[in-house]
Amino acid sequence: MQNFRWVIYCCLPFVFSAAFPQLPQGEIGGSKIVKFKSRINSQDYTLYIKLPPSYSDSSKKRYPVMYVLDAQWSFVPVMEIRGGLLYDNLICEAIFVGIAFPENYFANRNRDFTPTRTSMDSASGGAPKFIEVIRNEIMKKIDSGYRTDRVNNGLLGGSSGGLFVLYALFNDPTLFNSYVANSPSLNYDDGVIFRSEQVFSKKSRVLNAKLFLSTGGYEEEIDPFPLFNKFNDQLKESKYEGLKTESLVIDKMGHVSAGFYAIGRGLEFVFGKQDVMVDSVILDKYAGHYEQGLNFIRTGNSLYLDMGVKKIRLSAATHDNFYFAGGNGMAEFTKDDKGKVIGISFKTADGNFFSKRVD
Repeated sequence: MQNFRWVIYCCLPFVFSAAFPQLPQGEIGGSKIVKFKSRINSQDYTLYIKLPPSYSDSSKKRYPVMYVLDAQWSFVPVMEIRGGLLYDNLICEAIFVGIAFPENYFANRNRDFTPTRTSMDSASGGAPKFIEVIRNEIMKKIDSGYRTDRVNNGLLGGSSGGLFVLYALFNDPTLFNSYVANSPSLNYDDGVIFRSEQVFSKKSRVLNAKLFLSTGGYEEEIDPFPLFNKFNDQLKESKYEGLKTESLVIDKMGHVSAGFYAIGRGLEFVFGKQDVMVDSVILDKYAGHYEQGLNFIRTGNSLYLDMGVKKIRLSAATHDNFYFAGGNGMAEFTKDDKGKVIGISFKTADGNFFSKRVD
């Protein structure tokens, strides 16, 4: 059975190759490309760096960073998904860094993403050195060259990349605090990642992180010994303090097809926009009737747009700026010189308009 699993594991890179073709230089609009040779493992890497839309608006604002594995295949679709999530106000702005292999993709990923060396591949087992490359070379390049907050770092990977995400969680748990592991290769080396979790849990029951796990429904059907639920159960049994998890089986999807949806859900879980708490006294000043038939009401510590047939909650970006989760644009309550609310301004991708307060 171990041989059967290895055959499946070895075939997956070819599936990924068909789904995500090699990215020619310059094809990723607005991204900076950095090439370097690691002094740690003597391997060549290419970084794709995409800054958030507001990066040039302020010289002081700092951003979290999401590091994306297998960028030679995944960075373009990840950027498209990121764009949709930003448009819909579902994630915060962040710097995205794709880590790519410039050549020999299959051999390089099988080396860097695997925690242990197996008899099936003498070059495997390079994860310990690869995590050093990320910590001591890649992150230092990004932190020194860009306005990162140096606190919130995420790691996203699928298949054997997902295996490496979990390896990083249990072997260097302070390097990242947001993890997205899609269809991770849990069966690698007879389930070595299960043993890694057990070893870690004996040393510590604290994991201050968010972890998103996913798999395709068909993956669970065709694997004679599916491990996804077993791994989730083992995590729950460890009862880690500070660990927030979301687990998702994507119905009627396979190993690659599930990945697109999982990337979006994973990014939303780990980098989702967080509401600012606004005092009810301030919200009461915004409540009232405005032109175009708009009526805002306060319920508890939240502001709602009352549509008559339903009420839609507004999420607070600041004390003055609000948005609808899942909807495009930003709304700002405007005031006169005396601090009285006189209207609300809407800025969206489709245009801007102002609604005057009428009561």
